[in-house]
Amino acid sequence: MTQHAEKARRYAVLAGAHGWCTDEGDEHRPAVFEYNRLDALTVARWGDYGEYAQHCANSKDLKKQIRVADYIANADAARAAGVVVIPDVTERQLGKAEFFARRAAGVEQLMRHGGFAARRSAELEWNMREAEVETGFTRDDPNPIRREKVRKKYRALCNRDRKS
Repeated sequence: MTQHAEKARRYAVLAGAHGWCTDEGDEHRPAVFEYNRLDALTVARWGDYGEYAQHCANSKDLKKQIRVADYIANADAARAAGVVVIPDVTERQLGKAEFFARRAAGVEQLMRHGGFAARRSAELEWNMREAEVETGFTRDDPNPIRREKVRKKYRALCNRDRKS
């Protein structure tokens, strides 16, 4: 049953990445095409579109991520055909939306398997683990300068909540 659920989730993410027509339009208004950029990046990270797309989706450069997401949804062809294209997040919101989506998935995993009862405590733990991964140091490193780098990154991740 778990395999069927995972397969269904994969197809749902793939469908969101390829997009859907929300309004067929008529002679007075154009058709509307919507797609999910976060789903497109997820599909690119799976490696289904090759190593270059996977590399661009994992890149820190948002322009590369947007190009890959638009390529998977074939948004440029839709625009060329006169169709109005609406992505789920704009270029300015992509980094923040991706961060919150990754954190939400990580928090759900921590709450399910990590023994956290409160959502906020799971979010703070995820932020600390993410800070450890990004800096390459642990929170209990014996070197105080390294510990401070982890704490600084942790505080930066916590401050993203206030800016949303």
